[in-house]
Amino acid sequence: MSVAPPGFTPWQVFDDPANHGGVYSEDSVVAIHPSHVAAEEALQKLQRAGFSITERTRDSSCSPTDELGASRSKLGDALTEPSAFDFGTFQRFGPVVWAGALAVLLTLRGSAEAIRPAIDPKADAVLKRMGAYLAQTPFFSVTADVWQDSDLASGQRIQSNRTVDLQVRRPDRFHAEVHSARRNRGFYYDGTSLTLINRAQHFHGSVDAPPTLDAALDLANERFGIALPLEDLFVSDPYRSAMGKTISGIDLGPVTVQGVPCEHLAFSRGIVDWQIWVELGATPVPRRMVITYRDESGSPEYTATLSGWDFQTKLPDSVFVFEAPAGSTKISVAEIRSRSEARKNSRSSK
Repeated sequence: MSVAPPGFTPWQVFDDPANHGGVYSEDSVVAIHPSHVAAEEALQKLQRAGFSITERTRDSSCSPTDELGASRSKLGDALTEPSAFDFGTFQRFGPVVWAGALAVLLTLRGSAEAIRPAIDPKADAVLKRMGAYLAQTPFFSVTADVWQDSDLASGQRIQSNRTVDLQVRRPDRFHAEVHSARRNRGFYYDGTSLTLINRAQHFHGSVDAPPTLDAALDLANERFGIALPLEDLFVSDPYRSAMGKTISGIDLGPVTVQGVPCEHLAFSRGIVDWQIWVELGATPVPRRMVITYRDESGSPEYTATLSGWDFQTKLPDSVFVFEAPAGSTKISVAEIRSRSEARKNSRSSK
């Protein structure tokens, strides 16, 4: 069994002269390729095919032979088409040498029965139940207290805070208000138009919108260049949205969040880790979410604590209809997008 070096956590991408790039699993080291991207993509495909990787070692002294060439061909076919995987391929060829600058030996467990899934079935079941509950609710309101890491121009890491008030009515309504010391923005979707208002800077913009929440969310990203607050909670299939590109997950057991009994789940997408605390009992709603961006310097985190879940108070049409306040100037969607991108570039250049 290989052990991750000090300072490395499960699934962390590494890059140093001794290891040449790769990914660590919980109980083994993966050193597949000198490229982060190639290593991660290969690992994800292996895991999606249901294989549990126990150990990979490097042997740069290996020279290709006919047999090893055949092994490479089999592995290449399997990685190109995940459905082509079968345990016999790896059982027959045993150690497989990867084509490229870095030779890699891959060893799998000795029997199909010993293979364990990368995503814990218990964690998957809890998240699936949460997603199904949110998907079937005709309307709801919730408040999120959000904390996010950011860096000053000096390089000092700080946390910024904002509050998000969200109201959703399926299949074609949402309204969100975002408040902080510097932000005061609103988002309105009434089934026919999508509007963003920046109350701090006194401008707003609107665009015609498609008749579903999912399509409106895509439009917000495409036209405004933004992701709407807590959008994973009100898509038509929250479970599918959350699990997209996820390669591992575990159930860490019961904990309490603000006095509410919850199940603590932890998942990873390789370069992004995310945790979620799901309320136990009849209302399996998320009570806290933490996202760790490991591909960014210092691995900044986003934390949202959710409270005030309300599935009883009906939401009339007026909640979702935008009315421009006095003093707010209407500007083009292109200008809103330009300002949003300029703000993102300013943050990334710090």
